[in-house]
Amino acid sequence: MIPPVAPRALTEAEALQNLAAGPDATAANEKLGDLDCDGDADFDDIVPFVVALNGQAVYEAQYPDCNWLNADCDEDGDVDFDDIVPFANLLGAG
Repeated sequence: MIPPVAPRALTEAEALQNLAAGPDATAANEKLGDLDCDGDADFDDIVPFVVALNGQAVYEAQYPDCNWLNADCDEDGDVDFDDIVPFANLLGAG
């Protein structure tokens, strides 16, 4: 059985709270290959990509507002050397 999307409709107060909160800021930082969080995957992302390969904590210390999993270019749920070729392919496609 597929669960319902939402168990109930939002109240007016909940809807107004969501409206006041605005869009999720992290969603804007989720683009595969965009490691410097400028909205695109390009040659400026190479150094941050190498930093991401050194681990999530290292990357997030240098790029606290960015998404480490943007470096998961083979989309297998982790950031490792298997992401290098897919990352290079993203740069070549742009």
